[in-house]
Amino acid sequence: MGSTTYIPPVDMILIIIFSGISICLSIAVIIICIKKQILESFTSKIIICMSINDTICSLNLILIQTLAKFINNCWFLYLFDASIMSNLIWALCIALTLREVIIKKSAHYKRYFKFWFILAYPMIIVLFAIPFITGGYIYNGGVCYITEKGYWVILLYLLFTVPFLLFTFTILIIFINIYISCRGTKKNSLKTIIIKRGYIYPLSVLIIILPSTISACIEYFYKSSIYNKSGIFTLTFLSCHGILNAITLMLNKSVRKIMFKKPEDSMILRSLEGYSFLDITE
Repeated sequence: MGSTTYIPPVDMILIIIFSGISICLSIAVIIICIKKQILESFTSKIIICMSINDTICSLNLILIQTLAKFINNCWFLYLFDASIMSNLIWALCIALTLREVIIKKSAHYKRYFKFWFILAYPMIIVLFAIPFITGGYIYNGGVCYITEKGYWVILLYLLFTVPFLLFTFTILIIFINIYISCRGTKKNSLKTIIIKRGYIYPLSVLIIILPSTISACIEYFYKSSIYNKSGIFTLTFLSCHGILNAITLMLNKSVRKIMFKKPEDSMILRSLEGYSFLDITE
């Protein structure tokens, strides 16, 4: 994140293929959430927002790789980075909300959706536009990047490294907190917390972003461009969250039951708003 770089043709084709699949599945998830009404409104809004981010991320990754030599691709990089950070914010939202629901038995989480929405979009759009306003993005005819000279190094850390490390630490601490609080209970086993209760969503975001973050840190501290050696590994991971998001949704048994309901059950289920992994349990 924070720069584009040369990717060998074979790797680029694979990245484009995975990105294309991710876009298709992300759009499918959005349509399913809207048409099938398989999720209650708060849960559905989060999944739709993450799927929109995945679509933007994968689309811009394709544009970055295919148009880099022809036009200034800094705008694509901007949207790519912003969509990834937006998903990281939604991951934190899910983690904190599940903590409120499972541990504190709070039913007031829906009132905070506007706060998270503002944080995930207007705030991120403004913050990530700072390099454009101040001339931090540099396009050299084939590669776009944020210069690492002077105070721009601090900006790179503030926009990418610090938020990721902070959010990662928070999400993992909350996961441990929930697990310890629910340990020994049948209703909230480890599998239930991850799959049925939906903690797999924030964990999947961390899994997707982690390889890129590690490679970027190694590249910076050791002054070695490892993207040329492992670009297919890091960028393919970043392009696959839409795929993982769709798989995650279908792993939930309750979602599958609603989605593949029999015609005779339609009248019964039509009155329900949909399944929620945020339901309060005793």
